[in-house]
Amino acid sequence: MTSLSVALHTFDIAHPIKSVTDFENDFFGMMEDSLLNGARVVLFPEYSAYALSQLVDYSTPEKISNYIWTQFYPKIIALSLKYSALIEAGTAPFVRIGSKQLSNRAILAASGKEIFSEKYALTPWESTLVSGEKVATFEWNGIRIANLICYDCEFPEVAVRLKKFNPHLVLVPSATYDRAGVDRVCRSASARAVELGAMVLVAPLVGTDLANPVVDINLGRCAIYFPAQETFRHETSLETEIFTSGRHSLLKTIDLDHLIEVKKLDQETKPFLKHLT
Repeated sequence: MTSLSVALHTFDIAHPIKSVTDFENDFFGMMEDSLLNGARVVLFPEYSAYALSQLVDYSTPEKISNYIWTQFYPKIIALSLKYSALIEAGTAPFVRIGSKQLSNRAILAASGKEIFSEKYALTPWESTLVSGEKVATFEWNGIRIANLICYDCEFPEVAVRLKKFNPHLVLVPSATYDRAGVDRVCRSASARAVELGAMVLVAPLVGTDLANPVVDINLGRCAIYFPAQETFRHETSLETEIFTSGRHSLLKTIDLDHLIEVKKLDQETKPFLKHLT
């Protein structure tokens, strides 16, 4: 059996930090613990970088962007190389080169390689952001991966497009402010697992910071959703309770061979899909 260990983490936006060092200690402490315990896929929530609003005004995301992409991200890349791991440290604002346009970009690296992924489907309250051009897909260690940032995972038409790519694994960093949002993200993620024959991982932002309207109230659950095919008949999808604050994790070692086997069954869908795409 070829196994793959995954670690999903909440991140509390209101956990007090007095410096950038505090911020990094929070992240890298949780990451290193997971990696030292064998995890090779580590996922953190959407908008995790906005914890830095405790140090700089939320209305100047350019400052957060500059720090994340010039100082923090290179350390994530190095850590992913050290452990031959896939690490998504959530998302952060990114100032597009040559303009002042902001996107919501994943802090994502795979075994030392930068992975480009921006949020594709923006919610109405993200009106100050620009959308990514397409859903990010890539290969790592022989498995195909899609990165759907929160709202991205709520659209069945995205699943139809991804069917051509045929991913083994889907990452869903999320940030939602009420239980209806938690249900939308998690139920949609579960549907994507069934439709794509893929394992889907969800990691939510938690905590309350009323001074920061970008991410003022946050709650959610970590979740792992398995394909519904016979190959996974002995696996049960996992969900934590809904958390409103604090640091929480969901850890799981899965049989990677089963994910690969499921892809063989997907060949049967091709005659049907040609009528949809």
